[in-house]
Amino acid sequence: TLQALSMTHKQTEAAADWVIVHGLGRTPAVNVSINYEGKLQVVLPREVIIDSPNQVTVKFSAPQTGEARLN
Repeated sequence: TLQALSMTHKQTEAAADWVIVHGLGRTPAVNVSINYEGKLQVVLPREVIIDSPNQVTVKFSAPQTGEARLN
């Protein structure tokens, strides 16, 4: 079976920690955008932790909504 090359995580409930189970089986590059004044804005989160080859945690200083693109 082919594994996905990328995925987009949509965080619709505000949270300071986004736990993302991605199933890519490797360490992905993580690009984060938050909802700010009705638009998505690219930001650098406080921290990105690689929990395992299939999970990352994105940490913010305050709860946020938005999305993370994993490649």
